[in-house]
Amino acid sequence: MPFLSKPEDIKAIANVITIPLNVMCTPTLPDFATLEHLGVNRISMGNYVHGYLQDSLSGILTKIQERQSFSSLF
Repeated sequence: MPFLSKPEDIKAIANVITIPLNVMCTPTLPDFATLEHLGVNRISMGNYVHGYLQDSLSGILTKIQERQSFSSLF
């Protein structure tokens, strides 16, 4: 279930559904152990990890270009 992050809401839904509960990662999502305890079966990351990696890579490549050197890699 996308954007569900409050423990009490997660538990309430987990208690009434008969199918596996999926949640989407958010900054306020509880840690994995808590989610498992609440009844979550799967956590979706969407494209958040990919976006984070792209932003990091962009920053690295910008430094290389600005400095005209690969020194920032080491």
